[in-house]
Amino acid sequence: MSLKQKIKNKIKNISLIQKVVRSHEIKQWERFPSQIGIESTSRCNAQCITCEHKNMKRSKQDMSMELYKKIINECSRYKHLIKNLSLSFMGEPLLDKNIFKKIKIAKKQGIKSVSFICNGSLLNEEKAKRLIDSGIDVIIFSVDGATKKSYEKVRIGLNYENVISNIKRFIELKKKVKSKKPIISIDMVQTKFNEGETEPFKRQWEDLVDEVVVRPLHIWGGKTIDKELLDYSKNILRFNSQLRYSCFYLWKSMFISQNGKTALCCVDAECKESYGDVSRNSIKNIWQGEKLKKLRKLHLCGKFNKIPLCSRCNFYLAKEAPWWWT
Repeated sequence: MSLKQKIKNKIKNISLIQKVVRSHEIKQWERFPSQIGIESTSRCNAQCITCEHKNMKRSKQDMSMELYKKIINECSRYKHLIKNLSLSFMGEPLLDKNIFKKIKIAKKQGIKSVSFICNGSLLNEEKAKRLIDSGIDVIIFSVDGATKKSYEKVRIGLNYENVISNIKRFIELKKKVKSKKPIISIDMVQTKFNEGETEPFKRQWEDLVDEVVVRPLHIWGGKTIDKELLDYSKNILRFNSQLRYSCFYLWKSMFISQNGKTALCCVDAECKESYGDVSRNSIKNIWQGEKLKKLRKLHLCGKFNKIPLCSRCNFYLAKEAPWWWT
């Protein structure tokens, strides 16, 4: 059976009412992104084997306050449509000296959920206090291992004991000042180095933080660190190799690099598939623009090979199917 026929069969099984409701919701999503990733900085102090940052050729610097304020000012007009605004993409947010100010600006403008992903290595006591004071809603700490050996095999350039100590001190400080925010999540990516550590990792953190997440390794749109990791990623995602579906990121998330160029999604490290530049245009115009409409149409038609990044991507296997598909 052809891909087109499989898609038609799936559509037939959806009731008319479901089609009308879902069509309306998709149109709502196309008004403005519900999730926005702003790269506060593209600099990083680590060379993790699971990340494309060390191979990244584009400029590594902080987003200017001028550009950041332009983005937040527009976001404030659509804050009722934004579920989350993340101040991270391909860099370590705590390298940005203005990160605390940027968080406060977003919160002052009424953005209901502000977050970032952090490696925890730079989180000293002063920064911990400033983070809590900033009003940030969610912090995701990436800790890719339950032991020093596995962690430092993945997180090249970082020290396991230092990171664990920093995170635990932050947790204690949050308790001490009786702050409900930020929600703290601990994240581990499965690799060949931390095999068998999933349950120990969960036990290590489940009583300390709000959420523990273990994710399968994806291959960054076909660019990965070495052949062994590529094979490992394909192997652990093989269980989920059903019919490919349209990627919900095209309807859900906009990722903005430090200079304003959009990335197609979170695996487009080099912004090779950029569909706009928010330093020259508005988020709304870009989000509703013809270039992104064309990319969405290619996905809906199952023509993933027409988009170079998507043709090599296996990240969709690590995620659930979008609600309109199932």
